[in-house]
Amino acid sequence: MLTDEIEADDYVVNGTEKATYRVMLASRVVVGNPYRRHRNGTRLIAPPPGYHSIVGEPGIDLNYPETVVYDNDAIRPAFLVVYGFPPNDATKRMLSTILGLFKMALAS
Repeated sequence: MLTDEIEADDYVVNGTEKATYRVMLASRVVVGNPYRRHRNGTRLIAPPPGYHSIVGEPGIDLNYPETVVYDNDAIRPAFLVVYGFPPNDATKRMLSTILGLFKMALAS
């Protein structure tokens, strides 16, 4: 959903002003039976009994759709998205770095 990517970009904080790339990890999430809200739930530590997640819908005090799960097993990373406007001389370094990430051994 496009609004999710826009929201993620709103939260980007680069370590330096010289950074020309941004990185986003897109994940697949099992939502189960969601509890729907139209307000922030900053004090919630779990969904109500009978629900598996909380879905915030834009409205009263939410600007973007939000989905919160409380079980790490419900999340599976799917895509690493690198975007930005690279200067021409940095393109090869970026590609080398990204390819190097995928040569690393994954934890099992």
